[in-house]
Amino acid sequence: MDRGGDPTLPPPAKSPKLSDTTTIAGGDPTLLPPAEFPKLSDTTAIESDTTTINSLGEDLLLAIFLHLHSLATLTRAAFTCRAWRRAVASSPAFRRRFRELHRAPLLGLVAEPHRDALPCFAPAPRRDRDVLAAIRGGDFSLTTLLDPDDWAGDAPLSWRIHDCKDGYLVLLNWDTGLLATVNPLTLQFTEYIEMPFNRNTGSSKPGCPISLDVHLIFSDEEPMSFRLVWLFHKDSEVQVAVFTSEQEIGSFTHG
Repeated sequence: MDRGGDPTLPPPAKSPKLSDTTTIAGGDPTLLPPAEFPKLSDTTAIESDTTTINSLGEDLLLAIFLHLHSLATLTRAAFTCRAWRRAVASSPAFRRRFRELHRAPLLGLVAEPHRDALPCFAPAPRRDRDVLAAIRGGDFSLTTLLDPDDWAGDAPLSWRIHDCKDGYLVLLNWDTGLLATVNPLTLQFTEYIEMPFNRNTGSSKPGCPISLDVHLIFSDEEPMSFRLVWLFHKDSEVQVAVFTSEQEIGSFTHG
């Protein structure tokens, strides 16, 4: 029997052609549209609008630096790039504010064991990496005072502590008539200063100057330079001798 001519039977199914399949899939609302990738010009526009740390203004950068916990971390951050180093170096107000917020940590104590020996150093019991690194990298044994080629290489070891400020020690040696300023942290050249009066003059003689005290004075703007003020009593008056770190040894200004 010819089934193709039976009107009660459904027509045979037809396989869609490739072109028909594409048309059907494209019109199916349940299918997601194909992904579109941004053009190169669009990507460039997106990246140009992204804010990076290098885009920060100098004021905002310094405000962030104020939250660093120590001077050592600030130094490392400033040396990251030239712009950051310039921002810190060109702002005395920022450096002054940073020192106010972050006081220098205690590294240890310096004591005088006996007369014929150099002052000895006892480190503070702190487990801080920056503090320990500073102690290991310094000269807290004061070996610069033992250098035979230095100004006081053959001087007796009777150095007495007269002042300590901002990492500097002021040591006085009455046997040689010298005063030394030493910074164990920076390992800079030790400054030696001759006494502004004759130390061999008997103190009982009239008009003989009597040393009263010696003090260091630093500037917030120039922390690497200092003045040393020496007070002494002479002829019923208190006189002063001022030494600046920029002058030569023994260059005093009397007032």
